Amino acid sequence: MSKLATNIKFFREKKALTQKELAEKLGVSRSVVAKWENETASPDLETLITLSKYFQVSLDHLVGLPYFQNEMLLELNQIYKTNDESNIEIFGVVDYLYKNTRLHEYLLKFTELPLKDRRIVEKIFNVAVDEFYKRK
Repeated sequence: MSKLATNIKFFREKKALTQKELAEKLGVSRSVVAKWENETASPDLETLITLSKYFQVSLDHLVGLPYFQNEMLLELNQIYKTNDESNIEIFGVVDYLYKNTRLHEYLLKFTELPLKDRRIVEKIFNVAVDEFYKRK
């Protein structure tokens, strides 16, 4: 899935909107939103700007372009209310995840798992991280 399609779906779900609800806010049909999320169509520039403003993210972020560290930190603070502009560690992790497309694909698969399965994977991951730190 392209980053634009992934991001539209991610931010739509973050706002707890259905495709139909987002479509109504944008004045398009539900099938148009579905096509964006399935990569069979792309929004025009005006709609991208509208989506960017509605989701309160930069156009670069929405379409999946890399951007600078300061912009990333400000956007993380705005979206996730971290209010810690000096937290470079968060940026490092997010930047790595953002640039590592294979890992990004696996994370997307993870988010699509049922909650029960996600919790199992989280436990396994936590054990692996604990083991990693024990070996340091």
